Amino acid sequence: MAHYRAEIRQAVCDALNGQTAAAARVFPTRVIPYKQTQTLPVIAVYTSKDEVDPDSIATAPRELTRNLTVTIEGWVTGADEDTVDDAMDALALQIETAMAADIYLGETAGNSILEATEMEVVQEGDRLRGLVWLDYRVVYRHLSPEAPADESLDDFETVGVTHKPGGADMDDDDAVNDEFGVEES
Repeated sequence: MAHYRAEIRQAVCDALNGQTAAAARVFPTRVIPYKQTQTLPVIAVYTSKDEVDPDSIATAPRELTRNLTVTIEGWVTGADEDTVDDAMDALALQIETAMAADIYLGETAGNSILEATEMEVVQEGDRLRGLVWLDYRVVYRHLSPEAPADESLDDFETVGVTHKPGGADMDDDDAVNDEFGVEES
């Protein structure tokens, strides 16, 4: 089974594939994607941070609520800075529109929302490349993986309970003691 992050990355790629000027040039990688295709625009999808909500400790069985940062990196080209800026804005709008169409990312997430957008222009020889990064916060939940059974522990068969109905000032001899056995079905 793939990790949940891999499933979410693929779901984002699926949501973007064919919905932007990048067409099918959408890759679940942080490696510079335009060097793979030599055609722009192109999009890379990767994850950078995955935080577990501290309130997850209060769940039983342990259900982890996670906040994943998914970065969508778009590469565009233009004849000058103005056209590169326009191309970055156009691609960002297409990405935002495609992501808003399914905030649950094909049922892999509980929610997703755009948190930030950054842009940069890079000169490579006589070519101008524009990079636009869109960071999405994706919330997802899953049960914590099971730890292997500890064979050194005895089976849970009985539990003992001591209760002092009169409060802490009651003598231990006056406390109520009960023992319960676990029945097998």
